[in-house]
Amino acid sequence: MNPPDLGVIAAAARLGCTADEYKAAKARGERWCCDCGAWHPLHDGGGRPMFGRDRSRSDGLARRCLAADAAAHRRARTRAAMAEKACTDAGLMLASLRQVQALLKDGAGPNAIEAFVRGQIERVVCRSCKFRYAPGGELCSRCADGRTP
Repeated sequence: MNPPDLGVIAAAARLGCTADEYKAAKARGERWCCDCGAWHPLHDGGGRPMFGRDRSRSDGLARRCLAADAAAHRRARTRAAMAEKACTDAGLMLASLRQVQALLKDGAGPNAIEAFVRGQIERVVCRSCKFRYAPGGELCSRCADGRTP
């Protein structure tokens, strides 16, 4: 009687399939794409690879298929373009652009981004140290108190 292969059982459980289904897919020469959530062959009908290379992984293949990888890059470019447009329309600095990109990456919607941009616009720049602060005078509280960095 053979002991169960715990590695195969654990891998199958992570993917949500049985150990037999996992072994059958591996025997067919397929690989799981974590973005698509499906099994894909390692090469398409023309012999081109379906998965990119990743030297950090034990088998040298990326964890998502090339189609899912391209879609993820398209989404990232779209988010970056949305952030840049929101900041340039509002006349904000590059640091604010990075903050808006972080909001987009965290899944913030257009309303949250608009509120963030509106909050940045309502701030004014200190005449002395160029620090953005809520309006209330010509100098920020640091400069008014003599604590300029």
